[in-house]
Amino acid sequence: MSNNIPKTMLAGGATALLVDTGLSVWNLQETLAVNGNNGVALLIAAGIGVIVFSLLITLFINGLELAHKPSSPQKSASLSAIFVVATAFALVSANFNLDRVAGDLMHKLSTQQGFDERIEVKGNVEEALKQAFDQKSNIVSVHETANQWHQCEIQSSCISEQGRGEGQVSGLLKSIAITARHAESALTDLEAEIEPLLKKANHYIHLFDEVEHIIDLDFDGKEERRSELSEKLHETVVELQALIPVSVFNGLEKELGKSTATYRSLNISDSAAKRIRTKFQPYADEFASQATLLRKAQHYYMPPVRKLSRIEILTASSDVTPYFLMSIAIAFGTWMLLAIHIISAEKRPEDQEPPSNPPGANPSVHRDSFTDLDAVRLATKH
Repeated sequence: MSNNIPKTMLAGGATALLVDTGLSVWNLQETLAVNGNNGVALLIAAGIGVIVFSLLITLFINGLELAHKPSSPQKSASLSAIFVVATAFALVSANFNLDRVAGDLMHKLSTQQGFDERIEVKGNVEEALKQAFDQKSNIVSVHETANQWHQCEIQSSCISEQGRGEGQVSGLLKSIAITARHAESALTDLEAEIEPLLKKANHYIHLFDEVEHIIDLDFDGKEERRSELSEKLHETVVELQALIPVSVFNGLEKELGKSTATYRSLNISDSAAKRIRTKFQPYADEFASQATLLRKAQHYYMPPVRKLSRIEILTASSDVTPYFLMSIAIAFGTWMLLAIHIISAEKRPEDQEPPSNPPGANPSVHRDSFTDLDAVRLATKH
């Protein structure tokens, strides 16, 4: 080893290389231990680490020594070869390092986007259902009003003013009351059916957030668990969408929102039709609007579950950026030090070794001849 090599530079490069190799060995050992014995996996990983470290530290030392050699095609070719080999190892190592320092985060993000999409759809469906159930008070109001008017029409013809008893108007009011009662009953039954599905969906969301704390699973095991939970949430949301009561509100709107022509076809007078429309048409409009919202929630699209690639994760989330830069710095740290040392040596020629003399040449004669020539030039100037 040349005496020109700075001990600080050598120590710094060796330390960075040792940390880099250690992280790679750690990650390799955990990968090998998944399907085998931990002890055997450690021995294999450590053996590979020793071989790689020995190779790379030798390349680093050779690079430091070449930095003090005079410029030549051979020096350039040797340094180029060192950096090509070092870069290949560093890229693999950076990948290992990123798994080591941000593996959980990377694997979580690979399925997080799809899971978040399902959470968003679940939230939209839940909100649509909540609004639908909030309409029960309006439905009850329609039922009570229609029922009261029906009794009033039979007893005193208060709506049609064309005679008491059963008739077209009382029959229509009875139909409205029955439709509203059935809608209220359907929503009550549906509420009881939907409640456990919402609890199940919320449970899957909770389990997804807890996966990263499961110490018995490696990175791949956690990713598989997250994918399973994403699939289960997908299925639950689809079940919820299938239960959205669009038909209930369509039926209410159809029953309450009859046109003037329809009333006439039922032999209901314009005055009676006007009273009924004035009372129930606002409800019909409200139920029609609710049906539109429910149809939209029923068809919210959820893309298939898929894992994002590493490039997609790096470009989609800034959370990984610090870990990515750290992994690059660890993997390329030794070789950045070598590059700095080479550039520094090039700028200080006095640190470089003098060119070697050809075989058989007399170094002293060569040196003296230049000394004499310098003396002649100096005398000529004077």
